[in-house]
Amino acid sequence: MNLVTIATFSSSFDLHVIKGRLEADGITCYVKDEQTVTWDPLLDIAVGGIKLQVVDSDVEQAKLLLKDTSYNQSSSISGTTINSAFKRKLPLGAKLVLLILILTFIGMAIGFGDYVRDAVSSLIDYMK
Repeated sequence: MNLVTIATFSSSFDLHVIKGRLEADGITCYVKDEQTVTWDPLLDIAVGGIKLQVVDSDVEQAKLLLKDTSYNQSSSISGTTINSAFKRKLPLGAKLVLLILILTFIGMAIGFGDYVRDAVSSLIDYMK
């Protein structure tokens, strides 16, 4: 009996929705790395997510059932996963805005609020 990974998830919730759907159709499912990702979500990327596995003889039927659900490899059912957030490429403008926000909060936290505010104002004027 060989197990084949047919789907990966960043969310235990999403995994169990799909697992329940497959088991309702008589496909026995196995879960790998659920506890690891649940205990430390940052390990999701390191271990490759929570894996939903089936016996190799059920792979084709399971893949057909996956197509009938809202699951796809690039995101979760709920639409928000740590994994998909890291895979997505942000446009340059969004990266600059994030950088400005991070620098502003860091500057305010260590007491450079006036300096950071002036730098942010200059950067915003430059971007216009």
